[in-house]
Amino acid sequence: MKLRIMILFLVFGFVVSNGQTKKIDFVQYKLDNGLNVILHKDNSTPIVAVAVLYHVGSKNEDPERTGFAHFFEHLMF
Repeated sequence: MKLRIMILFLVFGFVVSNGQTKKIDFVQYKLDNGLNVILHKDNSTPIVAVAVLYHVGSKNEDPERTGFAHFFEHLMF
């Protein structure tokens, strides 16, 4: 039983250390309208993924008018 646990920890350590050594090549630039774009090309599979993130939320609201960030979240998604 102890041998199995030791082997499990060794395999887990190898996977974690191997995963952190890979560098992901990407290009980052800012458009004229202020949009930050990060591009990464990986030709290993024919898949396209797009993610859009907004730096807005309740921390950006006027204390006199709260709840709009939550309301717009529901409208967007």
